[in-house]
Amino acid sequence: MALAALAFFLFRPEPETAAPVQGPRPPATASLPEKQTRAVPPPTRPPVPKTYTPARDALLAAVRERASTLRDCAAGAFTRLPLRLHVARTGVMRSVDITGDAPPAAVASCVRKKAMTWKFDQIQLPSDMELLVAISFAPGA
Repeated sequence: MALAALAFFLFRPEPETAAPVQGPRPPATASLPEKQTRAVPPPTRPPVPKTYTPARDALLAAVRERASTLRDCAAGAFTRLPLRLHVARTGVMRSVDITGDAPPAAVASCVRKKAMTWKFDQIQLPSDMELLVAISFAPGA
């Protein structure tokens, strides 16, 4: 009997399974297009840092040229005045802020009034710009 049970497990018929339904197969000869190679472009210059722009340098040079117009405002009260200049893309001054210790009100008013008349329309600016500058009122500066 044990022999019959062993023979049954070894030689039992396998259950029939339904063959999966398959759709039409693509032709066996289809192949992928060959990969095209592209020429490698020549190396370029390294990118220029965003803080440097030729327009910014030109604007700083123009501010240095105009700084002498502010000397009458200081009248020997101090030697240096830090300013934040807001310049529109068109070259027109938008605002002037004094960033350091506040000078006397008359000096601050004079500096703002004269600096607001500055125009930089000869310089082509990429966008509105903000400059931090220190105006020197020392003789010979």
